[in-house]
Amino acid sequence: MVINNLTLNRQRLNTNGIFLEYIEMIMKKFLRKTEIVLHSVIIALVLWKGVLLFSEGLYFPALMIIGLSLITIGITIYWKKLRLAPRQARQACYYLEGVIFLILYALCTVHERNLAQVMLMGAIVFPFIGFVTSLITSRRKVVRG
Repeated sequence: MVINNLTLNRQRLNTNGIFLEYIEMIMKKFLRKTEIVLHSVIIALVLWKGVLLFSEGLYFPALMIIGLSLITIGITIYWKKLRLAPRQARQACYYLEGVIFLILYALCTVHERNLAQVMLMGAIVFPFIGFVTSLITSRRKVVRG
């Protein structure tokens, strides 16, 4: 009787472990897809702002914003073909978006004060998120490694 209870407990533990690994895998996929949507929406808005700046005659800053935006969306979509690790791709996207928001902050300080504050927050927060995600994933790697 005792042996049967022990084997039943081990089987339950194994199925719970498999179930938790399955949930973790689903959450990783969900978070990656959500992150791709987040980057795409932000880059679409930034590209729109770049086109507006280009139409106003600010060619150099507009081309910088459009170029960095296209690089960011390229990294977001083609990180496997570029042979980047997901962590490196995330970091690069967050850092590039921080630079884009810093450029937009410099351009928005004259006319649109409220929008400038939002751009400054983005320029501070995005590199911080990239740095924190690099710390979290490196700690996981050390613990599991």
